[in-house]
Amino acid sequence: MPRLHVLEHVPFEGPGHIAQWGAAQGFEIRTTRLHAGEPLPAPHAFDWLIVMGGPMNIYEDDLFPWLAEERRFIKSAVISGKTILGICLGAQLLADALGSTVFRGIFKEIGWHPVEMTPEAAVSPLFKDFPSSFHAFHWHGDTFHIPEGAVHMARSAGCPSQAFVYEDRAIGLQFHLESTEETVEALLRHCGTEITEGPYMQDERTIRHLTPMFAPKAQELLEKLLMRLAKVKRLDRRVVGKSRGHGAGAQKDGRLGALRVRSRGCAVFRIFGPTVGGGFPLWPGCAVWRSRPARADSVSSG
Repeated sequence: MPRLHVLEHVPFEGPGHIAQWGAAQGFEIRTTRLHAGEPLPAPHAFDWLIVMGGPMNIYEDDLFPWLAEERRFIKSAVISGKTILGICLGAQLLADALGSTVFRGIFKEIGWHPVEMTPEAAVSPLFKDFPSSFHAFHWHGDTFHIPEGAVHMARSAGCPSQAFVYEDRAIGLQFHLESTEETVEALLRHCGTEITEGPYMQDERTIRHLTPMFAPKAQELLEKLLMRLAKVKRLDRRVVGKSRGHGAGAQKDGRLGALRVRSRGCAVFRIFGPTVGGGFPLWPGCAVWRSRPARADSVSSG
């Protein structure tokens, strides 16, 4: 049984429709409630990692002491080859793990706003044949640069960095596809005071009116994305297995298979990103050296 683990930052931002999809697919679903002081899982205890949203920013360690450990945990999950989906704050944490920066956006986005897919999305195994534009739910003030080594998948009028994919196994979504009427209502109840004036702000009445119109389609897109992510994971496992069967001759299975074998064994794995003093590759198993990622001076709730 595949194991899906959720990192929850506040009790009112749970996995939403992801939990319904996972249960239907036979996943074992467990949750770490970071806000309640629960410990992070052991690396061998999960296959998929779902990192949810929250009203804090990713560097508020003084207010949320568990954030520093969570950032290290997500970075370790990336390096170990886990399947990861980061949503809103979770996407920002994933971008940080990949060496990018998180910072305050020019605009806050709250409500149901259009998302536009990039040309790169049209050839992505995960996002191909998604609508060129669709409505998704937003509730964020922070944003990120697309990490180096990741592929830009989506943008919006108010925020150019809406989605990225890393190695077809780690996805960052600044927007919410998992939203249900219940999860939207919970956000309005707990964070409604964040709604102010702005070009990408909707009031509570508008949000409640649009949610039953747009949430079902967003959930359909979420299911399509997760099913493809599961398929890529199965294919990757088969490629790795075949390559290992060739031993030293893994190159015969093609470059992808050989690289996957080395990646899983931590002989070859690269992270590129903006760093203080320049970007350096990380090559576990060989010489290891890396500069610390540059961080934003200030960020807002995401």
